[in-house]
Amino acid sequence: MALLRHRWFKAILVILLAPAFGLAGTYGAFRWALNARKPWAIKAATSVIDRALPGQRIDSTSVWIDLEPQHERLKARASLTVRSLEEGRRTFTFLLNPGLRVTRATIDGQPARTSRIWCAITLRSPRAVEPDQDIAIEIDYEGSMNRNAFMESWMTPDEAVLPMLSCWYPLDLKSFSEFTCGVTVPDGFDVIAPENATSTPAEHGARHVAWQEPRPLLGATLAAGRFRREDHVHGNIRCRAYSPGQGVPGSERLLNLMGEAHNTLSAFYGPDGFSSLSVLVSPHAARPFHGGNALLVLPAEEIPNTPDGLVHVARLVARNWWGGTVSGRWFTPRPEAGAWLVEGMAEYSAWRTLRERRGRNAYLRFIEAQRPASRVTQPLRDISLLQTVLADASTLNNLRLHGARVALVMEELAGRDAFTAACRNFLDVNRQSTAHYASFVQEAELAAQRQLGEDLRIWFELTGTFDYAIDDVRFTADQASVTLSSPGNLPATMPMDLAFVGENNVDFRHIDPVAAPQAEFTLDFPIKRVILDPFFKLPDANRGDNVWPRSWWPESLTTAASGKVCISARSEWLGQTDTLVITGKDAQSIEQIRLTMPLTHPPIWSPDGARLAFATDRPYIWSEAGLAESPGPYPGWQPSLTPREHLPELPYEPRGLSAAPKPGRHMAWRDPSGQVRIGDNAPSVPRHVRVDGEILSFGWVGADTLACLSAKTRPELPMRCHAEYALWLVHAGTLEAERLPLTLSAR
Repeated sequence: MALLRHRWFKAILVILLAPAFGLAGTYGAFRWALNARKPWAIKAATSVIDRALPGQRIDSTSVWIDLEPQHERLKARASLTVRSLEEGRRTFTFLLNPGLRVTRATIDGQPARTSRIWCAITLRSPRAVEPDQDIAIEIDYEGSMNRNAFMESWMTPDEAVLPMLSCWYPLDLKSFSEFTCGVTVPDGFDVIAPENATSTPAEHGARHVAWQEPRPLLGATLAAGRFRREDHVHGNIRCRAYSPGQGVPGSERLLNLMGEAHNTLSAFYGPDGFSSLSVLVSPHAARPFHGGNALLVLPAEEIPNTPDGLVHVARLVARNWWGGTVSGRWFTPRPEAGAWLVEGMAEYSAWRTLRERRGRNAYLRFIEAQRPASRVTQPLRDISLLQTVLADASTLNNLRLHGARVALVMEELAGRDAFTAACRNFLDVNRQSTAHYASFVQEAELAAQRQLGEDLRIWFELTGTFDYAIDDVRFTADQASVTLSSPGNLPATMPMDLAFVGENNVDFRHIDPVAAPQAEFTLDFPIKRVILDPFFKLPDANRGDNVWPRSWWPESLTTAASGKVCISARSEWLGQTDTLVITGKDAQSIEQIRLTMPLTHPPIWSPDGARLAFATDRPYIWSEAGLAESPGPYPGWQPSLTPREHLPELPYEPRGLSAAPKPGRHMAWRDPSGQVRIGDNAPSVPRHVRVDGEILSFGWVGADTLACLSAKTRPELPMRCHAEYALWLVHAGTLEAERLPLTLSAR
């Protein structure tokens, strides 16, 4: 105590304790940042993991686990056969959930010292291990799964799902190993396992299920619960659907889509080594994921019977190959396009499955509905698989779309058959290993018998925006001169398609936007439109300037009893409504209003049909006198939709209703097949409305006249973004249709 009175002693104490407190505070802040999943903290932790993982390989994994879902706990033993890949190796590192506590660890039967940081545990061997020498490692652990792993798991009294990336057993995400598992679960639980699984009674009303996976795995997901199961066999694959409760809405459709996708991808890439494919539909799943062991996990949402549904399922099934047969690198500072190799190629494979199973037109319609490419802010080569796990759903979707579009560029450069051969060869050569895109490019060059490296470099190594536009078109009777410009900064690496559209003809040509951005073409017919890259082969960021003359894309109409029609349109395909086109039954006048901000609410006509109210960032009123801001609201103004109780008795539930202004007269609706019908209160059969093209929107402009907005596509250009749009007036009594002039040119 006497020493504390001396000033010099206090100074020494401060000097000694300050660094200790500083280190403790830094460590505490680091732990907090890891729990909060801060990118910088995760990057720091994974850099440590990356330095520890090289030099080892897991050849086999056996896990014996007791699940206690009612207590949200587990107790397990993992036995690993690990091979040293370097001389004198003494430490071996694995990933294990932070909530699981290691109670015992041995190397070749000898106790091993352990240390850990976040998800990584390191065992120190009592002796040096020479290259190509195997050692046996056993790790006992127990506890509750921590949400701060790479992916969350969940346990409820009726369901337990431990995703591969929740690290429920020791793994390193770089080794494809033989995998054996035995799990003890409460009686009544079903364990999702291969067909070779055995089940035996255990103590205290439990059941023990054991199996061996049919092929080496990078990682596996464990799923067990009180499930309902349905089985379907599709060719050589057995598809099984599991769900809690009463089953999955549309489970038969889901199983059919799984079988379709698996058989199609097997034809492309060869067998994946699995004889069964399982899907778990769970209300606890935050987003879809592939479990690593032929297990798909989906949120409790019905899969639509549309092209989107097939792509949604095929994207997950494709991970049996991309990420399941060959993986990108997880923790290296040079990921070598690991995210593209898994996520981008899985998305591309889903698109190709759609093209094969539903045909070219369905595929092109799906492609045109995808969001346009945005500015690339990080080279594709530098995006790691770890970033895809930490990304939000929107960022991950953008990465998948960009990656798939780059794969389409590779397919175009190499040729479809050569690209398929390259994919197959790449998977065969690199089977059960981690690889990078340079090996893939090499296989593509061998299959295509041409150099692709420089053409592909901009897509993997550069950032910026890819955007080309038709700047000017000059033409005579049989000559057309086309000039391109490049608002973006990423150059094209191959010629682009041009479509010259006439009244009854379409002629496809090519133009090199880098070598010759201006070119002249001799044609056999007068042209109405010119389209650059009409089939979306390249990831252009702005499709609105790929069409000449510039035009709007109409999407819906709003009608008034007075005969006025307001068409809502976009200046960019897939963009927001930014243009209103106002015309009338007489088609004598037409006005285009270009909005400064996107439309926020559908336009509404006044009861007399003389004024139109709409809102962007502020409310406006349009009338014959012009456009003016309005304070709103608009009392007495109502949309032209009839309440459900006023509808006549119809043979089925109508959709997309648009009612006559006078109750009791004609009504129009869209039936389940998508056709527009007209009917009334009389017990007559409703009649189809037929115009030249597909009806997008409709509404009454009088007691007996229906206005219809239509889109007509051509066999050569089946995408709706290339359609010819028209406005029709259909008389309800005779169903005679009159086409009105519709000018949608951009000013």
